Amino acid sequence: MKIREIKKEDRQKWIKLVQLTDNRNKEWAEQKLDSYLDSKKKKRLLIVEENGKLIGFVGIKGEDVEENVSEILNKEYVLITWIALIPKYRKKGLGSQILKECEKYARKWEKKGIWLGCKEKVIHFYEKNGYHKEGTFINDDGREEYLMLREIG
Repeated sequence: MKIREIKKEDRQKWIKLVQLTDNRNKEWAEQKLDSYLDSKKKKRLLIVEENGKLIGFVGIKGEDVEENVSEILNKEYVLITWIALIPKYRKKGLGSQILKECEKYARKWEKKGIWLGCKEKVIHFYEKNGYHKEGTFINDDGREEYLMLREIG
């Protein structure tokens, strides 16, 4: 298993992966991918690859992250925007490895930690990886999510 930054040549495989893991349409996935590929900011899309097959991904941002949270989170923490794995690869420790890879970027970008929004059903996963519940917030889609935070040392 390998985690790496996405490349332009991964485009078609990634779009299929998004459709499989997150039930999004092709146009939406293309726009999202382009926003990462074209960004000059601290914004990355990492893919999880096994034997040449894309099995998961995570989006991270280190600046200009969210309008609906405090300025401290926006300036001092990396945001995990999106994390997904093909269902048959879940519950095998890969999600935890993805989170560790995100920590490397947080350190590289000199951030205090990582935050994300999630649904109640996945809080336990993040807690077992050192995140704690800070409260709730309204995301960009207008949905309430739990705000999970992890300090990195």
